[in-house]
Amino acid sequence: MHNEIYVNTILAVWQGETEEEEECNEPDLYRVLWVQRNEDLVIMINTKEEKGYKPYPEMFSYSMIQEEMKAGNIEKTVISIPKIHYPEHQLSPKDKQIRDQRWSYLNRLASKENVPHIFYKHERGRIVSDLHKETGISKVLIWRILRRYWQRGMVENTLLPDYDRCGGKGKERASTNQKLGRPNMQSRLDQDVVGIIVTDEVKHIFRVSIARWHHKREKRTFQEVYELMLARFFNDGFELIEGKQVPILKPNHERPTLRQFKYFYQKENNAEDMILSREGSRRYNIRYRAVEGNLKHRNFGPGSAYQIDSTIADIYVVSRFNRKWVIGRPIIYIVSDAFSSLIAGIYVGFEGPSWVGAMLALENAASNKVEYCERFGIELAEDEWPAIGLPEVLTTDRGTEYTSQYPKHLKRTLNVELEALPPFRPDWKPVVEKTFDLIQGLVIKWIPGAVLEREKERGETDYRSKAILDIHEFETILIECVRYHNKRFLPSYKRSPAMIEDEIKPTPVNLWQWGIRKGLGALRWVTKEELRMNLLPSKKGRFTRDGIRFAGHAYTCVTAEQQSWRFRAKNKEIIEVEYSYDPRDTSIIFLRHEGGSFEECYRLSDLYESTKANSFYRYEEDLDKMVYEEQLSRNDQDENIQDRIILRTKSAAIVEEAKQKTGQAIKGMNQTARLKNMREKQWQEKERERQTNNWTIGQEQPSKVKNNVVPFHMNVNPQEDRLQQTKADLLRKILEEDEES
Repeated sequence: MHNEIYVNTILAVWQGETEEEEECNEPDLYRVLWVQRNEDLVIMINTKEEKGYKPYPEMFSYSMIQEEMKAGNIEKTVISIPKIHYPEHQLSPKDKQIRDQRWSYLNRLASKENVPHIFYKHERGRIVSDLHKETGISKVLIWRILRRYWQRGMVENTLLPDYDRCGGKGKERASTNQKLGRPNMQSRLDQDVVGIIVTDEVKHIFRVSIARWHHKREKRTFQEVYELMLARFFNDGFELIEGKQVPILKPNHERPTLRQFKYFYQKENNAEDMILSREGSRRYNIRYRAVEGNLKHRNFGPGSAYQIDSTIADIYVVSRFNRKWVIGRPIIYIVSDAFSSLIAGIYVGFEGPSWVGAMLALENAASNKVEYCERFGIELAEDEWPAIGLPEVLTTDRGTEYTSQYPKHLKRTLNVELEALPPFRPDWKPVVEKTFDLIQGLVIKWIPGAVLEREKERGETDYRSKAILDIHEFETILIECVRYHNKRFLPSYKRSPAMIEDEIKPTPVNLWQWGIRKGLGALRWVTKEELRMNLLPSKKGRFTRDGIRFAGHAYTCVTAEQQSWRFRAKNKEIIEVEYSYDPRDTSIIFLRHEGGSFEECYRLSDLYESTKANSFYRYEEDLDKMVYEEQLSRNDQDENIQDRIILRTKSAAIVEEAKQKTGQAIKGMNQTARLKNMREKQWQEKERERQTNNWTIGQEQPSKVKNNVVPFHMNVNPQEDRLQQTKADLLRKILEEDEES
């Protein structure tokens, strides 16, 4: 059956006598027009359509062709002529008109009544002559159309015109002294302004201009590039206009047209190179590259590949210590399963973008979500968020947190392979990228404190001042977003035939559970201790007399209390410790013992269970509180310093004033005269103070002696008045005399 010959079969006939000659030459391709096995006859025509070559039907022996095919000298092949198979709507009206016109008279020649007579020379000449006499169509045209009909497959569409083969498309036209292309209107009116010929020199200018101004990131339009080229290379000099040298362009017929410039560019450049040069490889790969499938083909099941990424939430939150404080925008980390689009884990906080934030999100992905949601007062069924375990591959971007030494530790300890994508290729982890868009657009943008896309207008309230959620409340909302996403219908998800057969509704939870039931993926379960050991951040420090100092709190554990670590530390013993902590909850930390085990450490201040229940604060919140207290203390100390400066300034001013007054008073006095009768002078000053500042009941101000009033004394003798001094004054006087003696 392989060597059977039918009408329209294409045979490749090798003409060489030896194998070397056959390899050097191309075969002749023949199309079978008629087959008569009982007469051992095959009529074929050469399909070569070169100019000047006029093949006619030839007769061959059927048995001979069979033998040559067995010997390998003749082979079956195929000739493709795409235009013959075009549907009607792709053909132009003109093409269909020409085809139908040609078929109107050619169908007489190709009718069954004329077959096989028309394949014979004498019969064919008679039939063509009769058609010429009836229609008046030239024999040359009839012969050309009939030959094409036979060579191309003997169907009506073989009569379509070959306009697509006209004009030498894609071939460089030879340069001549005459301008090529259609003459413009101006040259038709005046033969002296035919226009410029695009010579090799002009082409060089075109190339230089395109490279200099068009293939740049400035993204100039083609019109701008054309004008810059004219000003630079096609000017008749410069003219001083308003103090500036302005190029004066040549006349129209002495410079290339925009159409010539565009034609040259389109002929020598392709769209891909243009976009690469103008946009750069990053924007090209994201926005313009051809889509070559998706990543689903390599994701065999749940946990085969997780995608992780972070973003800054478009919302401002307040502090839980003082809701008057707006503390900024939190970081969101999301871990998504590439197979099912299920959100496997999240992290919300102010830790990041960093390796700690990424590992906390991965720890959340590998942990029990029921326990996690209980901390937020959310009752969750296990099948609502079933992701528990570590993936085989974690797909990341080129962030600094993934290019440090930590990823090696993750591979060695938990056997999680990190796959870093090329720079600026977020389209290679579309699952997690689209999840961010969903969460930000679905909920966050409608919450007070959300970042507005437009800038704040004059007189409008700043959206940051509208913040009302704290970090704990924001994470609660985010958990609800995750619950919604994991059960939502994915209209663009391409289900496999097995999923369609099992009638799996394309929701992340359904896809995840289906993959687990089928035993797909490479999800691995790890203990909570292993996660804490390898994913939580750790610190080294000393056990002090107050315990382990961390985030403004003191921690201790059962081992420390049994072995009296606080007592030993107070008595100068150095106890080195290493501990891990969860930045999402500082109520406990984890002491790492030398054998690799963990022990929970509790706060010394958490003496009662009620206190512990209210101590769920994040590491960042404790740090904020410490920073606030430190800042407050620093501000108060700064205020003290300022007050002391004011005090010194006032004191110095008073001293300076006193210095001037005293200096004026003692001018001309010696030291002995100034120190003479010091006790008497002190007594006189004391008496003056008493009289100036004395007060009685019912008087709001000290009484003052008027100049025109003579004071009345019970004892008018000054000497007796002096004897009425109090005992305290006498005693003080005696002591002063003793000191001087």
